[in-house]
Amino acid sequence: MSQNTAQKINLTNATIIGVNALIGGGIFATPAKLALSVGTAGIFSFIFAFIAVWFMAQAIARVAYLYPQEGSFYVYAKAWGGHWMGILSIGSYIFGLLIALGLLCKISGLYLAGLTGIQEPLYFGIGVLLFVVLFNIAGLKLSLLAQYILLFFTLLPLVAATILGLLQFDSSLLATVTHFKLPSVAQGVTTIIFGFFGFECLNSLFGIVENPGKNVPRAIQYTLLIVGALYFLFISAMLFSIPQDWYIQNPDITPAQALSILYPSIPHLE
Repeated sequence: MSQNTAQKINLTNATIIGVNALIGGGIFATPAKLALSVGTAGIFSFIFAFIAVWFMAQAIARVAYLYPQEGSFYVYAKAWGGHWMGILSIGSYIFGLLIALGLLCKISGLYLAGLTGIQEPLYFGIGVLLFVVLFNIAGLKLSLLAQYILLFFTLLPLVAATILGLLQFDSSLLATVTHFKLPSVAQGVTTIIFGFFGFECLNSLFGIVENPGKNVPRAIQYTLLIVGALYFLFISAMLFSIPQDWYIQNPDITPAQALSILYPSIPHLE
């Protein structure tokens, strides 16, 4: 095996990277927002949001297939708008990515500061950033190891909350699904849809994915299917196990706080 081939990642690893890119902490705030704006009919908002994102993903996957080159958004925009449109496209993407990653570093710093009792979230945020950068510099194998570790800690709370919620599924709440207004469902779509953005990062992996012309589009599709299924189960579990009154009385309630009321015997659930 050549060195170049050895530095390639397969479809499974590309999909894992995509799943990590999509699933963010914001999903845990989604049930409360949906419950307040549209109620249990938020499940329709999810379906509409998934359909919209799926078509966007298909378009990006198709472009990745037609233009099998490194450079992703620069290459795609350049194809119809020229060099400067390509520069504007990739520049805008990088700018937005930096803001998003900066926010994640800030949030992780705040959480770590709260856990340790040390009121210096800035240092923790910088530490997280350096940790991620060093893992990427260290090489492909360590970077993939970091992705597996991240996947575990990302899925653990999501799957645990989903299981606990489904175990308390209240079938009587199904009758409230039809009590909605279309504008409210549309508002719910805007709440959910941002939880799916991130799949487009897979196009930037074109240079390190085996058989990229085939595997990058497939990785985008598999990523959306996996995350879509996880989100659907999680949102359903939270909307149909927790009464809407709880969200109305406490708009900032988190799934963990709500589940701690449903499961008072489980310590440290919050």
